[in-house]
Amino acid sequence: MPAIITNKFRIHNSEQFFESFSEAAPNVYYLGIGRPQDFTTSTRPDGRTENEGTDSASPTPTDSVVEEFYTFDDLLAVKKITSSDISKVIPRRNWTNGNVYDMYRHDYGRYITGTTTVKTSTSGASNLYDATFYVKTAANRVYKCLDNANGAVVAEEPTTTSPSSTQTTSDGYKWKYMYTLSSSQVANFLSTDFMAVASDSGVQSAALNGAIDTVIVKSAGTGGTDGTHTNIPIRGDGSGGVVSVVVSSGSVSSVTVTTADGCKLFGETTRERDYDQRVDRPQMRLMNEVYKVADLYLKLVPVLAERPVEVHLDISPDPENGSNCVVQQAIGYIRGVCNVEPWVKPLAFAASCAADRYKELASLAGQAARLRAA
Repeated sequence: MPAIITNKFRIHNSEQFFESFSEAAPNVYYLGIGRPQDFTTSTRPDGRTENEGTDSASPTPTDSVVEEFYTFDDLLAVKKITSSDISKVIPRRNWTNGNVYDMYRHDYGRYITGTTTVKTSTSGASNLYDATFYVKTAANRVYKCLDNANGAVVAEEPTTTSPSSTQTTSDGYKWKYMYTLSSSQVANFLSTDFMAVASDSGVQSAALNGAIDTVIVKSAGTGGTDGTHTNIPIRGDGSGGVVSVVVSSGSVSSVTVTTADGCKLFGETTRERDYDQRVDRPQMRLMNEVYKVADLYLKLVPVLAERPVEVHLDISPDPENGSNCVVQQAIGYIRGVCNVEPWVKPLAFAASCAADRYKELASLAGQAARLRAA
């Protein structure tokens, strides 16, 4: 049976290596310099020769025990490597006028539906990691390409630093700002071939799980009414997505996402006594919340008629999270009472995002009420 070492496994190994510099009992690494003699063919005392290449074409190192011994013999000095001396890096891809870049797609390497043809990027890459779907601009900003205008050449460099919105440039490309390389990262980790990987807290906070940013028209259809049709809802397993559809000569010519995702929050706040003995595993409180969710679901279903309704529980199966003590009990209760399969974290985005946002808004409202009373 064929098997592969996945890129996720390689990334995991790099993260473990990265973390080994700063763990409680860290590994110690050194970078050495050496080889004071020329690379040449040397002659042993018994007359036999040892081929060691030349200074212009040194031999490729081999992973052998004897090679390790020779390396230590040739060492002149070593430098200790600390956590500040390392960085995660990716291949450097400069934005260059006139180039063609790939759009981000998660399905490179898969068979195109109904065929035995492998899906490749515009550049011919058969996997995402070889695709040119990101660029570094002259301002050392890094962008992800969400749409490459069907393989057009670039003519306008992206400039936006908005953490939430995208930028469509005059050449038809759609870019998402990711992060900016710091002066330290430029000085220490920007080489001809590689550049540092970083994160922007604003971009992370503004990210919407499951948001749709780009629509590719696979079949344009016929017989449509010409014009621009706005506020068309996206139907699927998410909510809040809206697009504008342009129809020309009866066929769909383009689809633009006007609202990637969103929701309206409503609720009420009540305070009840917590009888749990263990604060870190509040089984009674968590199940009381599940009972209330089930009751609300049964009240909403008749009102919402044929609309799909999901149940998202603020519970995690992660053993390190105290709420894992009721995962199976909570899922079983919702299944039995509501006849639906509930979502739990991390897939329960309503619990992870909307509920936390409502809690924040309720807190702000409480503060405002106290200020008015004062």
